[in-house]
Amino acid sequence: MRRGEMRITRIRTVHYSKVFSFVGCALLLFCLPTALRARIVAEWEGFIIFISFALLGVYLILNAQTKIEMGPETITRRSVFGRHLIRWDEIKWIEHDPSFNILVFQGANKRLVVAGPFYWVGGERHKLRMLMGYQISQMGLRYKESFWSQFKFSKNVKMID
Repeated sequence: MRRGEMRITRIRTVHYSKVFSFVGCALLLFCLPTALRARIVAEWEGFIIFISFALLGVYLILNAQTKIEMGPETITRRSVFGRHLIRWDEIKWIEHDPSFNILVFQGANKRLVVAGPFYWVGGERHKLRMLMGYQISQMGLRYKESFWSQFKFSKNVKMID
């Protein structure tokens, strides 16, 4: 391999951090009993609030099982909620929040949202960062910083298996 050249391979098994699981468990373990107690004493407002946080905990626990797969042609995010895929040639720019906690791969009418590099764990996370940097430089993609990127959802990228 010559200098400046990178061999591109398919990279898998990069999971979101276990922080999501921990926070989800804490929310679930605290809010579910509190919600049930509020329901018993007929405090419906409290029940609705605490059951909402308990459901958020379940969502965080399920979302912690997400995998990112990056290759020379595509970026794929697999989770309990489905498989989302965007091609590198469809990406126009990459949006991120001020601290790079969220990456939004933005296309013409597509959007793939993944957690930022800080939340990637696994033995191949460094390869994933190198591959992403290589692809971004080869495609000439720009970064855009936006506070609102952390509130975006993936759009038009869901694959039906």
